[in-house]
Amino acid sequence: MLVLPRRPLRDWRVVRGSVDVFGRAASRTPDGSQAVDLGGSERGGIEQTIATEEDAEELVTFKAKINDHPDCVSGARDAAQDFRVQFAADAEHAQRFELGSIAKPARGSSTWTLRRATLWGTDRFSRLQFISDTNHACGPLITDIKVVERP
Repeated sequence: MLVLPRRPLRDWRVVRGSVDVFGRAASRTPDGSQAVDLGGSERGGIEQTIATEEDAEELVTFKAKINDHPDCVSGARDAAQDFRVQFAADAEHAQRFELGSIAKPARGSSTWTLRRATLWGTDRFSRLQFISDTNHACGPLITDIKVVERP
């Protein structure tokens, strides 16, 4: 699910609330990988410490979609599924992603769609975070996270 060329992303930590991990069958990703629901029993967030250089431009790519699990369809059709990607030490430059809701999805949010965020390293190591802004257990789904330093 989480791959970084030459530097594998491991050891994700839950840093806010709770998250759910969807197995390969439940996530229905194009490549059969797992996915993370950024809302477990409450709004959640994950982080990973990665090697960076201060002020170096980092391109974060990932796939995201609305969580259309049957429990969400029946109980949270109108809940907006939004989240942000950031380095923990630079939250004021977080990039926000608004997927809409099950009832009114944003364009391209009903299927796995490649997304991009450009962040700048905060030190020799930066804490990459995906944080749900959805105040509900049905959070957005993410998978296939990659980070590449841009020249």
